[in-house]
Amino acid sequence: MNILSLYNRIGNAFRLNYILGSVYQLDPTIEFDGDSAVYYNGNYYSHTYYQNSEPISPDLGLIKALITKQFVLKLKSQGYKFKSKYKVYDIGQEIVTPYTDLFKLYEGFEFRTVIIGEEIFLVIDPKVITVVQASIQDFLLRGADIGSLREFSVLSRGRVWRAYRGEKRISTRNAG
Repeated sequence: MNILSLYNRIGNAFRLNYILGSVYQLDPTIEFDGDSAVYYNGNYYSHTYYQNSEPISPDLGLIKALITKQFVLKLKSQGYKFKSKYKVYDIGQEIVTPYTDLFKLYEGFEFRTVIIGEEIFLVIDPKVITVVQASIQDFLLRGADIGSLREFSVLSRGRVWRAYRGEKRISTRNAG
């Protein structure tokens, strides 16, 4: 399925219908399967019963967390890769470029589950996902002009990578 075909519809927010089964608050001292549990407001919850679990009536936020967890697990089981917590791509949907040794582009999407009123929606936004294959050093070894990186910075995993004006070095600082 081409993920962009979802956008043949009007809008990108899809109301989720769900059937609420049993939900249990888990005893943190017992061992449980991480795929079946979510951490919400300081406690672990699951739709699976474990020893010493307490049945609860979940609030809408917990229901949303359980749905999100199952959506992520389904995407992973279908072979999707995660660029970040909510950005997803299928390696079979690569956009061919002449620079695949430096970076790869994929058709992907960013998703969120949101509560609007008393309903849960899945919001999907199509994205082109970039997966860098090379380091900055690789770019420089290929003859990239460091001067062309003037005033250029990239946020990556909580750090800002910045090329400084007039200098022949790349330095970093923590993003804050």
